[in-house]
Amino acid sequence: MKHLLLITLLLSGVALMAQQTIQSKVLDKSTNEPIAFAHVVCGDISTITNSDGEFVITPSSPDRLNISYVGYQIYSTKTTGDIPKIIYLDPSSTDLDAATTTTNGESIMREFWNRRIINYDLEALRTTSYYKEKLIKSNSLTYLAEGIMDILKPANVNQEGVKIVPIKSRKMIEPNFVLDPVYIQGNAFDMVVSSIWRENSFLSKSEMKHYEFTNKGKLAYGDKNVYLVTFEPRTGKGYVSGTLYINDSDYAIVKMEYTPDSSLSDFWESVRWEEEFEMHKGSYVLSSVRYYGTYMDLKEHCEFEAVLLNNKISDENIDTFPATLLDEKDVFLKKASSDFSDSFWEQYNFLRLTKEELSSEAQLSK
Repeated sequence: MKHLLLITLLLSGVALMAQQTIQSKVLDKSTNEPIAFAHVVCGDISTITNSDGEFVITPSSPDRLNISYVGYQIYSTKTTGDIPKIIYLDPSSTDLDAATTTTNGESIMREFWNRRIINYDLEALRTTSYYKEKLIKSNSLTYLAEGIMDILKPANVNQEGVKIVPIKSRKMIEPNFVLDPVYIQGNAFDMVVSSIWRENSFLSKSEMKHYEFTNKGKLAYGDKNVYLVTFEPRTGKGYVSGTLYINDSDYAIVKMEYTPDSSLSDFWESVRWEEEFEMHKGSYVLSSVRYYGTYMDLKEHCEFEAVLLNNKISDENIDTFPATLLDEKDVFLKKASSDFSDSFWEQYNFLRLTKEELSSEAQLSK
């Protein structure tokens, strides 16, 4: 009986450990400044830090916690020990290595293209994802909505067929604000497929010739080194500028930041995209997407931000995806909750709201 009790207690301890929630804040060791959007991974679960440098992650099982950001040494520790409430990242001693600029940016991009099919996952994937969008008008938060989504992404060679089912959602909104339907439809649909696979993307083989790619050298990123490749239009058909972070070993793009030419839009004054990738079973998959855009509305300056985090990525249970699906015009946040406590998310992984976002909660209806 004593042995049985001991086994029961041990099993209970394992179960509790498997659902351990880790909360911490990531700072630059040399400046004590928060590091926003650092990549946080523990086993098969990933997230990012918010603008305050804070993150929350609930691993599926005990594993190593790895935190990385371009230009910093990777932080890695076992989750079976105590995780500090503040984690410091050391700036990498490897600054931009000018010697590596002898490697032509165009040749790096040729290697990227030649290895694209090998490097990136081509199979259908199912993700449990966190999505947030918010609108700021005249420097005041007007609308914020979040959701946990069950997402089915088809094979990368097939850009059609993205499916989304909301699991949990919540929102806050300024009482006098008339919510434009664009904000309550499924903007997450626009963020599921990476630019690497989008039709007519600047990274498609037919479009790359319209851009000039320049190798600026190497930087540390996690436990690897990456080429920092900037690009800008070479011809009148180019419309995007930005930066690509490309592994020097396998030539995979692991992070990209890009800005389309806003003069081509009748609505947006400025637009910025960021995409980040992580390894899943030997191939790179999209782990997070961030979007930021500005526009004018009746002489008011407006900022729209959105983030999609693929917290858990799986190639299993593809055929059992729920039959009740949203399409891009569905209002999946119409019946969202008004509970803005962290406990609302239960066992799901999420991006913690910033102090500024939480301070607006009292002024907004829900």
